[in-house]
Amino acid sequence: LPGTLAVTKELKVPDGYSANDFADDSFKFTVAMPDGANKSFSAVVKNANGEQQGDAFTLKFDEEGKASHNLKAGETLYVYGLAGGWNYKVSETGRDGFAQEGTDLEGVIVAGQTVNAKVVNTYSASGTLIGKDKLNGEKILTGRAWLSTDKFTFVLKPAEGSVDVPMPADADQGMARVEVVQSEGTPDGTKVPFNFGDITYTKPGVYTYEIHESAELSTLNPGVSESEALYEVTVTVADEGHTGNLTVTSEMKKLLSDDGDKVEPPTTVPSASFVNEYDTQE
Repeated sequence: LPGTLAVTKELKVPDGYSANDFADDSFKFTVAMPDGANKSFSAVVKNANGEQQGDAFTLKFDEEGKASHNLKAGETLYVYGLAGGWNYKVSETGRDGFAQEGTDLEGVIVAGQTVNAKVVNTYSASGTLIGKDKLNGEKILTGRAWLSTDKFTFVLKPAEGSVDVPMPADADQGMARVEVVQSEGTPDGTKVPFNFGDITYTKPGVYTYEIHESAELSTLNPGVSESEALYEVTVTVADEGHTGNLTVTSEMKKLLSDDGDKVEPPTTVPSASFVNEYDTQE
């Protein structure tokens, strides 16, 4: 009696994805069977419910005994009419982002039985928002030169109501902090740059952050005002083509001025700017 080879494709997806996201993704499989060189065999593809997908077809093996076919997640290729004792080897063409594991990918056809080979792919993807380019700002002190004791602390945190929001690696208790200091005598009006760390994303989504100056964590010497400016950063993460690389884009908007006044409409800006004024009447 002839034997049958069944090649099954399974896919595991991480949180933030569903199997339906990959419904149109095809994966190329190659069956190597030296004894099948230059021969053709009847074949069908069935889904996870055992329903045949399309018509039966002929799978042709080349002079090296190799034949290829594409499968989607949850599908199984059945190749019929194989002789018992033939050696086979199943391989899948690699794709970025898809780790491979397999069972019974090499073996021997058994007469009158179905030999099952299975490949399980686990998908993962990541993308990074570069802090120095997208989570950056400047501190400006006016009215006097800097003192060595001046310290301004900036905070990056998820916007109110946001959950499951990735943060820079150095974040603590749900927020990232950056301290800005300067050497004694740095001239007033100097634009002192700062930035938060990079943020790595592992699933698509829209993530919203706020950046502000913390008076509580800063050292505001007498006469130095607090900046009440508030910025919102919206990060959009997309998975285009399931290549393992996420596309990360962002937009920063100014919501409040240094005086705490609402900016209407919110203004799109390339980076944050916080101005503190020294006034002897403060």
